[in-house]
Amino acid sequence: MSNLTLSSIGDSFSSLHSSPSKTTALCSHFITKFKSSCHQMIALITAGKEPKIWRSFDTEGKLYWNAFDPQSHRFVKDLSEAEMRIWIEQRYRF
Repeated sequence: MSNLTLSSIGDSFSSLHSSPSKTTALCSHFITKFKSSCHQMIALITAGKEPKIWRSFDTEGKLYWNAFDPQSHRFVKDLSEAEMRIWIEQRYRF
């Protein structure tokens, strides 16, 4: 059974290796998720009163907005610009 697993892993690796576009997409996706995680950690460490807002991109280059609200300790992720504006407006509603 373990040989089958190793074989299937090897086949998967070979198919990725033979297709540079798949490898590039996977690397890009990993880098995007890693950057987002780093931004989240920095937001937690440097939390003040103001929200921390940053942008990220998916593997196709689409822009998303993310934020951390230190007052509520909430993250919002992968929002459109319109959704981010609504989130900000709701946060400052009196």
